[in-house]
Amino acid sequence: MPILAPYAGRIWPEVKHWIEAATKESGGWWSASDVLAGIERDALHLWAVTDGQIVYGAVVLEIEQSPQKRIAIVALCAGHSQDLWLHLLPELEAWARGHSCHEMQVRGRPGWQRRLTEFGYQQRYITIGKPL
Repeated sequence: MPILAPYAGRIWPEVKHWIEAATKESGGWWSASDVLAGIERDALHLWAVTDGQIVYGAVVLEIEQSPQKRIAIVALCAGHSQDLWLHLLPELEAWARGHSCHEMQVRGRPGWQRRLTEFGYQQRYITIGKPL
């Protein structure tokens, strides 16, 4: 389950450094404070990956509504020991289905393609950019 918006501030100190690292790779799209504000207004959904004692990472989902589809997007993901928690991806997918999403996307660095192939993800789109 994602961290509910009213409780995001409590877990934020444990995940902030990972969110900051992930936003540095976003090309300036977001700052960590933008992410926290989005979580607090329930526009972004924070998942803290923990075993109850150690926080291993953080995942931020965003739901995008187009005229035809509702898409759950893994917008940010960072942490350590990912081999211990990548198997949780089906839980994120189930949450997305429960929120009437028709598709799950992962937006990020090319390395995620290699890591997520075993979960059935394949390159369907590419996002490239150039600062103006």
